[in-house]
Amino acid sequence: MAMDAMQEALEPWREYASMVEPLFHTLVAPSLSELGAVPVVALLRRCVAAMAAVMSSSDVGSDVSIVLQSATDVCHDKLYEGHWRDISLAWRQAYSFCCFLQALRAWRSSDLV
Repeated sequence: MAMDAMQEALEPWREYASMVEPLFHTLVAPSLSELGAVPVVALLRRCVAAMAAVMSSSDVGSDVSIVLQSATDVCHDKLYEGHWRDISLAWRQAYSFCCFLQALRAWRSSDLV
């Protein structure tokens, strides 16, 4: 009985996982590309592709974790390069997107269960 309740509680995460690619392609990638942050876009594109693959399996590869942490670190550093008002919204969105991917990765690897 407890397992059914847990599965029911985690059901929204499946819906969230389906939002990863659309969010990346419509919001994050275009805004970062305008800033010239092509390497970060490439890192995140790799994360999105890897996340799509692992969402259908039980294995969350260490490659996903390493690349995702690298992208998160870059975005985090950009948030603290100056006064908060001077930081582009694109970097805030990218950092939020990385945190969203981190949460999905943790859920998929059962870190949250």
